[in-house]
Amino acid sequence: MQRCTVAILAALCNTSLQTGVVPALLKTAIITPRLKKPGMDINTAQSYRPISNLSFLSKLLERVVGGHIQSFLDLHSLLPHFQSAYRRGFSTETALVKVYADLITALDSNTDSHAVLTLLDITEAFDTVDHSILLQLLQRLQRSCGISGNPLAWFTSYLAAREQSVRSRDKQSPSCHVPHGVPQGSVLKPLLFILYVADAAEIPERHGLGSHFMPTTLSCTLLVVVMTATCASRVSNCIKEIDQWTAANRLAMNPAKTDDVLWCSTSHQPSDPPLCATVL
Repeated sequence: MQRCTVAILAALCNTSLQTGVVPALLKTAIITPRLKKPGMDINTAQSYRPISNLSFLSKLLERVVGGHIQSFLDLHSLLPHFQSAYRRGFSTETALVKVYADLITALDSNTDSHAVLTLLDITEAFDTVDHSILLQLLQRLQRSCGISGNPLAWFTSYLAAREQSVRSRDKQSPSCHVPHGVPQGSVLKPLLFILYVADAAEIPERHGLGSHFMPTTLSCTLLVVVMTATCASRVSNCIKEIDQWTAANRLAMNPAKTDDVLWCSTSHQPSDPPLCATVL
């Protein structure tokens, strides 16, 4: 019986991959609201965290696809080099070590050097991804990453006509169409978001600044090693371009979680921050 079940599951996954079609039943999620913290107002929608549940077969199929795509992207080094979390060998701990090392390197370059650090956060990053833009991105991957044919058709089918309904106790709402957000509760959610924001990683490089990205937040580390008037414009122009990029891709910066520019210096440097510390 167990061998028969495995054979059926393998046949279903292989059929989906060979045809490039994801069955509609595997694209429907059940949302269960849960209070974020005890004692919060039960009559306020913001007090709840939506817990999304997909079928076992849906997650099994995604795990198979995710393994293939991740191996392909890693083999050809197609993901941003300084992007951490949800990647083997690129944890949040390694991100902190890299950022700290960049700051120390900048400060040790010469006695007159300074380092600037700014952290940028996207509001509801995973939930605001636009499916139409993500599909356009996946089509661009046909040229840049060689993802074409059935794999590209599979992702198109995977994102199309997704639905969800809300269940609370013994009540369940009618299903509704979900045109935005990388699917909650899905295995492919982090990978799809990484691909969605990959282009933003190039923006600091164009301004001659270092950066580091994490998928839950667009964490951008900007390092400047010379204290001159051009420092302010470089950092400011970079942040402005990132803000324009997020707006064009229907994302939004989160002012409440975005820190002002932090000026870093050593004890032998002036105590007054340079001009570049006041760009925000």
